[in-house]
Amino acid sequence: MLRLSAIAICGALLTTISSTAAAQVTLVERVRVQGGFLTEQRPAPQPRIDDWHIGVLPEIALVAATPRSEVSVGYGFSGALHTSYPNQIAHTLSLNGRFELSPRTTLLTNAFLSKSTLTNLLLTTPTTQSPTTLLPTGTSTDTVTSTVGEALSYEVSPRVRAEQHATATFFTTLEPAPPLDSFGGLVGGSIERVWERDAIGPEATVGYSLIRAAPPFRDQDFILGNAGPHWRHDWSQRVSTLVAVGAAGLVSPDGSAQSFTPFARGSFLYTIDTDLGWSLTASTGVTPNPLTGQAIQAHQAALHAFAPISTEARLYGAATIGYLRGALVDLSGDNDQSFHSANSDLELIWRPNDRIEVFGRYTFLAQIMDDASAVGLPSFLRDSFLVGFGLSSRPPELAAGRGRAGVGEGAGLPQRVDRGDAGAGGRDASAPDGDERRERPPAGVNGTRWSEPAPAEPAENEPRPANEQRPASEQPPGNGPRREGSSPRR
Repeated sequence: MLRLSAIAICGALLTTISSTAAAQVTLVERVRVQGGFLTEQRPAPQPRIDDWHIGVLPEIALVAATPRSEVSVGYGFSGALHTSYPNQIAHTLSLNGRFELSPRTTLLTNAFLSKSTLTNLLLTTPTTQSPTTLLPTGTSTDTVTSTVGEALSYEVSPRVRAEQHATATFFTTLEPAPPLDSFGGLVGGSIERVWERDAIGPEATVGYSLIRAAPPFRDQDFILGNAGPHWRHDWSQRVSTLVAVGAAGLVSPDGSAQSFTPFARGSFLYTIDTDLGWSLTASTGVTPNPLTGQAIQAHQAALHAFAPISTEARLYGAATIGYLRGALVDLSGDNDQSFHSANSDLELIWRPNDRIEVFGRYTFLAQIMDDASAVGLPSFLRDSFLVGFGLSSRPPELAAGRGRAGVGEGAGLPQRVDRGDAGAGGRDASAPDGDERRERPPAGVNGTRWSEPAPAEPAENEPRPANEQRPASEQPPGNGPRREGSSPRR
């Protein structure tokens, strides 16, 4: 399984790199200056931490675009001065790619590598990618985090679609923190029957995690898998839902210990425009910690949003609000630790023009362990206030993600059946002036790449056949609602 995952990821990254040979390359420079105040409260007798900080975050990216692909490679630096925490320097490398391999095949790739403290990682992670999860060590701990992933979508026939994805993650703490090293690999796929507004089919995922840690954690390696059916439905041009249920299993490689539970997840997506909208997700089951790879029995829900508040004023809002009730799973049954985790991350963004943004951000994080004496898994309450401004050499994407995948995230395929939430089509804001990307028609029946060319319309002075139905755009009102196509990117 790990070999298949590695082959898929390496092949995707080779495609990403090789595709730049014939592409038009653009250099994008960005810088953000931000400062603020944070406070962190831990159980007595530990003192409360009050910290003022200021930081600068320059970033450079190469964007290579062709009519059928786009690749971005970026490097980011972060330097911050703190009054209570140690001064911090962080480095980030990212790679993202999107490819139309054929009219029926889409490939997404991503890679992310970061050396940072958890405090700096939380301050620099985009609002809509702010994680609601278990933080395994103190927030001042130096860490190295990396993620590599790919996702592939293939239309087998006009009514059958197959998808595949693979992700590998690595996490390690640096001295003087207690050692915690983890590696996780995951590969999965699905096949579904597609109608105009519905898609139904089975899905399955299997992964392997290896954790090496100092006490009180235990060294672990386990195989994690889940399988079951899913159903996606487009209720309108803007509203889409997804529901999946099934069974999940956690098994030691030698089969000596195992745990099986049901799993379920649901998602409500409201799309305003490409990269604009909000989603509400909820799930229950066993899942790897996105930071460390440790298995968590989790019941969680999260709201993610990036939407215009005033288009005329160029004012936008971004938010992540999440809650997780979980337990760190130990297959030996001796060290299960339960906890509550909550995250409220809100940001207000003003863009007076295409190259300047001003922002203000508030973040609340809470991690409450059921066992207050838990060593290495601290309870804390954390408030952070942040203001700053950003400059860009080219008009930035509207996406709050600022051009990279989040911590622990793999490449993600669209949720909508008609692919109306895919980041394709229209004008690419990072491409050179005058370079238009090919507008990709949505997948699914009626308006797919499988559609036959429409017959030529008769000239205006030629009569239509008596039994010919008028096009929908020419039908008179009063015949009931009709579904419009996906709007292109602005």
